[in-house]
Amino acid sequence: MGRFFDKFGGLVMALKLLMTCKGRQSKGSYLAWRKETAFGKDGEFSLSKGEQRRAISDWSVWAYRSEKKRKARD
Repeated sequence: MGRFFDKFGGLVMALKLLMTCKGRQSKGSYLAWRKETAFGKDGEFSLSKGEQRRAISDWSVWAYRSEKKRKARD
């Protein structure tokens, strides 16, 4: 059950980032830069779309857990 909440919390964190960036993913935006640093420029790394989605999901769960830990400390 905790895993479900982590996935849901991760989805919320990803949506929060998308809203912060106002949905912009074009060149010069934070999301474009983040995608480039995580996955390389077009064709630099050979990752399938599924692997990219899994990596984004893992990042969002990590961000959610980190935020939860930070709030628990405060």
